[in-house]
Amino acid sequence: MAKGKQKLNNKHTRFAEYFLIAIAFLFVGLIIYQQIINKNSHFKMYKEFGIAMPTNYTIHGIDVSHHNGLINWQSVKNMNVKGIQIKFAFIKATEGSSFVDSKFDYNWVQAKKHNVVRGAYHYFNENASGLVQAQHFIKTIGLLQPGDLPPVLDIEENKSWSIEKLNTEAMVFVNELFKFYHVKPIVYTYVNFYSEKLNSQFDAYHFWAAHYERTTAPNTKRNWTIWQHSESGHVSGINEQVDFNVFNGDIYKFNQLLK
Repeated sequence: MAKGKQKLNNKHTRFAEYFLIAIAFLFVGLIIYQQIINKNSHFKMYKEFGIAMPTNYTIHGIDVSHHNGLINWQSVKNMNVKGIQIKFAFIKATEGSSFVDSKFDYNWVQAKKHNVVRGAYHYFNENASGLVQAQHFIKTIGLLQPGDLPPVLDIEENKSWSIEKLNTEAMVFVNELFKFYHVKPIVYTYVNFYSEKLNSQFDAYHFWAAHYERTTAPNTKRNWTIWQHSESGHVSGINEQVDFNVFNGDIYKFNQLLK
């Protein structure tokens, strides 16, 4: 009886040892797996920005409108978190045929004054032709200055036009901007909207891709220039949440993009 009990105890002890070894291997495996995921994701949480930031891009920017309130551009420029600074900002200028963003003039002047590279964007809608909307944007912006980003077509809605008409009018818009500014405009939209609504003519233009909750890059087959990776970041000098972007390239390539 005693020998039988001892054998049983030894069996239980070995089982416990094997179980603990298995748990240890599982724990180590989870740690290694997480490290691999983190390495491949190139994302790191920054509490100061309130979001995870892609670490495999070096040029970071934001885009703003009146929804972001009154911006202190000096604070935006001065924010530096472990080498990450806001290098550029796209500023909403116009929408449709007559709307002008109430904070555009202020943001446009102040961004330039505080050496934040600036760009202006137009929110495209179906209340007017592409020509009328382009003329409205050009009248509001006037001439670009050296060091400005190319103008932007923000196209993300298709409520009443056919896809054919949407593409025709949007192409008229970018062609008018190209003729006036002599630089190729940037096309901003969500990756799904681009693939489902826009035709291959727009592949000739810079693509500013909006795609959130991605860990490496926007999920698109075409080349992209800028990636809007979050809509809920925080920046010193801006009380409201703000969209965050990265440029796909180094400072040399970025400077080539400028006017």
